[in-house]
Amino acid sequence: MDADTLVRRYQDSERDFACASLPNAHLSRVTLSGVNLAGADLSQADLSWSSLQRANLAGARLAGANLSVAALEGTILTATDLQESNLSGADLTGADLQEADLRGARLDWATLTDANLSRANLSRATLVGVCFRNADLTEADLTAADLTGANLSAEQLAQCASLADAKMD
Repeated sequence: MDADTLVRRYQDSERDFACASLPNAHLSRVTLSGVNLAGADLSQADLSWSSLQRANLAGARLAGANLSVAALEGTILTATDLQESNLSGADLTGADLQEADLRGARLDWATLTDANLSRANLSRATLVGVCFRNADLTEADLTAADLTGANLSAEQLAQCASLADAKMD
């Protein structure tokens, strides 16, 4: 399936695209709210400025994907591979990122209010200016992460599994 087929079928009210293979797909500025892409391969895909609220992306492969300024409110991203992805400016309010792999990801100025990041791997991630208000960081790995200007509490930092070499101002 290609990106155009996915969008056409979505517009025809289909929502289940679990395990779809869409590496390098161009889906910028597309609305896919409520879609099921669990286990899908979207590595290196361009999803910038897309609307994916309440989507299921559990276990999906989004390594190297561009999700900058994407609307991901309430999206399920549990155990999702987001290594080296770009989530700068994305809205992840209420998203479930439990056990997500965000190593080396860019999340500058992203909103993670009320997000569940328990056991997520954020090592080497760039988190400049991120809003972590009420986010769950229980056992999250923030080794060597850049947290400059991030909005998070001492209590949240104490929940993390590791902050070794993390940069904070």
